[in-house]
Amino acid sequence: MDFSKFLADDFEVKAWVNGAFRAVQQEAPGKVDAHAATLVMKLQLFIQEVNNAVEETSHQALQSMPRVLREVEALKQEAAFLKEQMVLVREDIKKLEEDTAQSMQVLDAPL
Repeated sequence: MDFSKFLADDFEVKAWVNGAFRAVQQEAPGKVDAHAATLVMKLQLFIQEVNNAVEETSHQALQSMPRVLREVEALKQEAAFLKEQMVLVREDIKKLEEDTAQSMQVLDAPL
C-alpha cells in the first residue's frame, strides 16, 4: 500500500478512503468488510512505524542535548573572553591616544 499520498499538501482523507474501497466494491462487493479490516490493520501498522520513527528521533535529540549544551556553554565563554579582549584593546587605544596627544599637538602646530 502506498502511503506517500498522506504527505501531499492536498491530501483528502475522504477521497483516499473512497478510492481505497472503489475497486473492492466493483470486483468483490461481498468482501468490503474484510477489505476494511485489512485496511485498518495496515493503517495501524503504518501509525506504529511513524510512532517508532518519532520516538527514535526524539531519543536521538535527547541524547545530543548534553553535547549541544556543552557547545553552547563553550561558545558563551568564548564570547565573554572576546568581550574582555575588546575592552582591553579599547583601553589600550585610549591610553595610546592620551600618551600621544601632546606629540600630535606639537606635530600639528604651525612652524
